[in-house]
Amino acid sequence: MKLAFETDQLQVFKAKVDLGPYYDSNRTLYVAFPFDDLLVGKPMQVASALIWHSSGASHYVDWVETAEDARRQGLARELLLGIAQDLKGEMRVFGATEAGEALVNSLMDEPGDVPLRVAGHA
Repeated sequence: MKLAFETDQLQVFKAKVDLGPYYDSNRTLYVAFPFDDLLVGKPMQVASALIWHSSGASHYVDWVETAEDARRQGLARELLLGIAQDLKGEMRVFGATEAGEALVNSLMDEPGDVPLRVAGHA
């Protein structure tokens, strides 16, 4: 894994993922660690996301996950916004759970310069 980007709260690493012959393996795994834990020497993964790179210009969020004790702090939102900037292309986000829908709704308020397309919204 290599350092992909940093945000106000997170240091984010990424790696290409090969899911084998049964899946389109063009995916990237992003793993986020909080700066606080890194400073005290006990890194803990607080959020992660798997992004599928389609053959078109869009990227799709396969899934995003936040550690249970790190939820409701805006970390998944911060991670996805950072990924959108890192990819430099449109990223499509869909909510599959109640928490995912809340995350998607929070992303709808982003300014137009963030390359996100939220499910069901232009």
